[in-house]
Amino acid sequence: MKKDLSSMLVQGGRFSRVEELKDYLVEYVLELVLIELENLPKDQWEKTLKTWEKIVLLSYGMMNKPLEEREKLYERWRFDAVMKTIVENLAEVLRESLRLGLLKEKQEPRKLLQIALQHALNKGHPQKEMLLEVKKLMGLD
Repeated sequence: MKKDLSSMLVQGGRFSRVEELKDYLVEYVLELVLIELENLPKDQWEKTLKTWEKIVLLSYGMMNKPLEEREKLYERWRFDAVMKTIVENLAEVLRESLRLGLLKEKQEPRKLLQIALQHALNKGHPQKEMLLEVKKLMGLD
């Protein structure tokens, strides 16, 4: 006897709503950036933010590559487990952002950081002053 299990298939991706995805961007991506910035002198923040933009761009380039190819690249670049996890999670978030329409196909991937920043400010993030400084450094003020 066969059972129809099609109703159990996940439709779409990991996130069902844009708001849910934005919350994840703040809780995961932006919090990682803020943790790093908290441990640096302010004169290094701009450089660090540029590095995060490059990480997002790298993740965008990796998001449609097969897993085997990504693994080879991680090995060649000597990524540790933390860096691999960050890139993999960002690639998934970028795919979901495109699927849900949060990002458009031709938009720069770095827009993801801007969206996270603005969403955190809109939600009354407890580190508002720090976020405003980051916004200024990113040229978004």
